[in-house]
Amino acid sequence: MSVISDLSDVELAMAIAREVLGWKNVVVDHEGNVRGDSPQTLSEFPLTLEFPITSESVDLLENRPSFADRREAYFSRLHQLVGNDVSIATPRLRCESMLMTYRKPLVYA
Repeated sequence: MSVISDLSDVELAMAIAREVLGWKNVVVDHEGNVRGDSPQTLSEFPLTLEFPITSESVDLLENRPSFADRREAYFSRLHQLVGNDVSIATPRLRCESMLMTYRKPLVYA
């Protein structure tokens, strides 16, 4: 078990927004969607990560150009979570795997 698996769905979505997408000022709106500002996008309106996260949302995250160099590590972590058949992974498990790929491992002295 990892600390990531202990996050609520909203906490996981907020962590994805901050750590994977690089959003700033991340909040949950009154409809339960995660909103934030992206330093890479000039916009007057905050970006939205709809909640709950669906397979389609995770597909979009997996296909981002900035994710290409992490794809191998991502699928390796996903295999650790679900075994050889990654097609059975839920959006939640795919998000957990993605977040684990972006987080640096703890180093104990």
